Amino acid sequence: MSYEARIRTGVFLAGVFFALYLPWWVTPILILCVLLRFRAWEALVLALCVDLIYMPLSSHWPLFLIGTICVAWLLEPLRSAILP
Repeated sequence: MSYEARIRTGVFLAGVFFALYLPWWVTPILILCVLLRFRAWEALVLALCVDLIYMPLSSHWPLFLIGTICVAWLLEPLRSAILP
């Protein structure tokens, strides 16, 4: 397993742990950090986890997932210009 794959796996597992046991705002910070470095489908899965856990407390729209898709789309030019 490559170094990048280990980082992405570790961040995904940490994100699932954060979504289950820490406040709701910790996982979006981790999602933003992942999206700054990788084109990560893990960010979408983490956002969906947060939505499914906290949906009864908020609206019926998957706001974290929609926000993550928007942020990933907005950060793509920055990521492609700076990172190899």
